[in-house]
Amino acid sequence: MIKFKDRPIKSKLTIFIMISTFLAMFALSSLFVYQQYNTYKKQLSEEITTITKIIADRSNAAILFADQQTLRETLSSLALHKYILLGCTYSAEGHLLAKYLKPKSQLACPININSSIHSFIQNDFQVSEPIILDGNEEGLVYIRTSTEQLKSSIKATLLNILLLSSLIILAALLFARYIQRFISTPLVQLQKVAHKVTEDHDFSFRVRKKNNDEIGELVEAFNTMLETISEQNKVIEENTNNLETKVHERTEELAIANRELEAFSYSVSHDLKAPLRIIEGFSRALEEDYGDQLDETAQDYLTRVRVGSFKMSQLITNLLQLSKVTRQELSKEKIDFSKLTNKIAKSIIDQDNERTTHISIQENMTAMGDTNLVEILLDNLIGNAWKYSRKNPEARIEVGMREHLGTNIYYVRDFGSGFDMKYADQLFKPFNRLHSPEEFEGTGIGLATVSRIIERHHGKVWAESDPNTGTVFFFTLFPGSSNSSLPHGDISQDTDIIKFIQKG
Repeated sequence: MIKFKDRPIKSKLTIFIMISTFLAMFALSSLFVYQQYNTYKKQLSEEITTITKIIADRSNAAILFADQQTLRETLSSLALHKYILLGCTYSAEGHLLAKYLKPKSQLACPININSSIHSFIQNDFQVSEPIILDGNEEGLVYIRTSTEQLKSSIKATLLNILLLSSLIILAALLFARYIQRFISTPLVQLQKVAHKVTEDHDFSFRVRKKNNDEIGELVEAFNTMLETISEQNKVIEENTNNLETKVHERTEELAIANRELEAFSYSVSHDLKAPLRIIEGFSRALEEDYGDQLDETAQDYLTRVRVGSFKMSQLITNLLQLSKVTRQELSKEKIDFSKLTNKIAKSIIDQDNERTTHISIQENMTAMGDTNLVEILLDNLIGNAWKYSRKNPEARIEVGMREHLGTNIYYVRDFGSGFDMKYADQLFKPFNRLHSPEEFEGTGIGLATVSRIIERHHGKVWAESDPNTGTVFFFTLFPGSSNSSLPHGDISQDTDIIKFIQKG
């Protein structure tokens, strides 16, 4: 069953008008019937009271002589009134002297009647009137009449009211149908046009304005809205075409810039490294051929030249790697994170097998990302952990993963020199180093490269550290890509996960 609030406006308007009309007619009819009932009741009372007084006046002489025959004849005149059922005449002592009884009536004259009766009894009306002679009460007349006359009058009134109400309700229904032209019909047309616009995406439709009232203003506003949307769509279409052209032009410009950057990288790789190779080669030749002719100071200078040449070459290599990381096309694939970490750890250990460092790698770790870039990322982080742990005789490095709110958090932890957290904001900026070159070698490019790789994977990277205690680097790759369906939050600020991982 359709709820009233969900019915069409046309139905609701008709129902509202009909209910209002019905309630109004019911209230007015009830009031009118009540008034008519009281009027008829009063008329009946006055009529019967008058008849009773007339009978009492006519019975003056007969009551004086106790002439029962005359009294009966006087009462017999009540037969002219078809609704009077009973008439009785009593002496002053209350003895019944005469009576009139309508044929087929089963009533009897009451006993011990008084002279002040004026009331309804059952479905009848009764009246008593004293017979006065020379100022003295010599007898009493009692009359009882049926109220069928009152009921007939009320029924006739109800019938007339019902007929009139039917005519008024019919007129209200016709009025409701007529008024639809000004209220619901424009709204229905508005609804149809709105559906056509929604289905066909054609904003050329318009609703014809018929009235100048609020609905007319609504129709006009709707048409204005359609015109505005149509104009905006034209502008959007033009802008889209222009945007496609601009995007195409910009793509070509980026392609040219990438080619120029590749050419520059090639030039840096070859043209800048070539002089360094010459410096390295001639320095080595000078040391080998004329080393015995150089004093200690000259030997120191020559060593510094070779070291500077090597650092310059390493710096250029790292810069090229950072540039390559930025430009390299990203491929998203499933990575055996544990296997890749083991590969990098073995490579680092093989390069410096004289050290005793235990690298703990969690098993069965997986990740989503670019394998080549993730390998560079791990090589830098594990390499840093290896480098900054070398002063610890019992060096230990941990690589693991925890799931937190639907996101896999990877971490590389060492127990090395650490750093002061007040410098943490400088950690991932190029060429920024928190330790002196004499203490730990490096160019300051590695962590910048790590940060750039994490950015390309839409993840986060941060660190927690204490001087002389160690450092743990946390990072995410494509947050929310784990099997968990839980949402991921700001994990870099979650102290619980940090403490949990730091405790191992």
